[in-house]
Amino acid sequence: MIPNLPKPGKIVGESYDSLYNAEKWVLSNGATVLVKPTDFDDDQIVLVAAANGGTSALPDSETENIMYLPNAMAFSGLGEYGNSDLQKYMAGRQASVNLGLGAATRTISGNCVVKDLQTMMELLYMTFTAFNINESDFAAGQELNRGLLHNQEAMPMFHFQKAVSKNIYDSPRNQLLSLGVIDAADRQGILNIIHDQLADVQDFTFVFTGKINTDSLRRYVEQYIAPIPKGKSLAGVNEAEFSVKPGALTDISTFKMDTPQTYAAVILSGSIPYNARNSFVASMAGQVLTARLLKQIREDMGATYSVGAYCRLNRQGTVNAMLQTALPMKPETKDAVLAAIAAQLEDMAVNISDAELAKVKEFMLKSQTENERKNGPWAGAMSGYSLRPVDTFICAKETITGITPSDIKAFIKELLKQNNYKVIVLDPEM
Repeated sequence: MIPNLPKPGKIVGESYDSLYNAEKWVLSNGATVLVKPTDFDDDQIVLVAAANGGTSALPDSETENIMYLPNAMAFSGLGEYGNSDLQKYMAGRQASVNLGLGAATRTISGNCVVKDLQTMMELLYMTFTAFNINESDFAAGQELNRGLLHNQEAMPMFHFQKAVSKNIYDSPRNQLLSLGVIDAADRQGILNIIHDQLADVQDFTFVFTGKINTDSLRRYVEQYIAPIPKGKSLAGVNEAEFSVKPGALTDISTFKMDTPQTYAAVILSGSIPYNARNSFVASMAGQVLTARLLKQIREDMGATYSVGAYCRLNRQGTVNAMLQTALPMKPETKDAVLAAIAAQLEDMAVNISDAELAKVKEFMLKSQTENERKNGPWAGAMSGYSLRPVDTFICAKETITGITPSDIKAFIKELLKQNNYKVIVLDPEM
């Protein structure tokens, strides 16, 4: 795959990461590598590389290219290998490397069996130095996405998602694809963005977990990561391009449907200090609300087959907390359902029982115990720490155990106080 193998670089600094019990290597090109050998799986190595900075700092002239970028990357190749050529090359090999470019972070995730570690490292090197989308693959992707969009535009869910995006975000970059965006996307412009986002390997911390022979990995790191060139750092972000817009609102639109159904989303957002405790409190709040909505809206009211809630506290951004629920329902139940969701949120600010929190804790502690024997969660935790040094993994069980109903109540109360309660509804056109 690599026409001219680069001259190896060097590991120029070594230390010990006591928090995650991992080796830390600093490379001659400035990149950082964390290595945690495990015995969780006899034939798995996981890679996660991450860096702060992303597409949000790019100018408005790049909006269409940024919006289409994830779709374009689905048809990518490496160097002289087009998309189909790359798939043929990988036949019989169990290795993958995937690039993700977000508004505030850049990530590369990889996975391989032990015998194909070198292949994964080749893919990693080529992703940084020769990421490509050839003209025919780009054109094929545009044609496919035009067809998909044509089909989606006949579906109520597409128009509902479109309404949600329009009401949550001011930035056009966070809106759904349109035919105009697909047509305006420029292959070379998108490639320029990707290459710029990967220009400085010093921004990245590379985390390896799994069945690792440290001596072998050391050679591969010096051969395939240390020679990646240094360039211009992209640490800056523009929060306006990815933050949820402030304020409360109710937006109701209609769409002609063969089977009349109302779709609704309720979104509560705000600014909450990021730490491990608040991160787990946010997750618990979403789980408590899910249990309540399942009981009231699905079982008692019979208004829908499916309902749930999700709450997350993000490491990046000032408006970093979002609690949301979205569901389809019988149109005649809309007012009662929306009132029930609002009432449950108000009640959660003053009333969380020990029993309902205990069920959530039991589930989260069980999940954490399982995650502690998996390579992916360790790699994700270490990578997240490299972006913002707040541990949410080593301390997980102790933190979860110590959270009280008062913590959940205070979290919901604080979000409600910030007055960013949004209701987006799509009704059937009568």
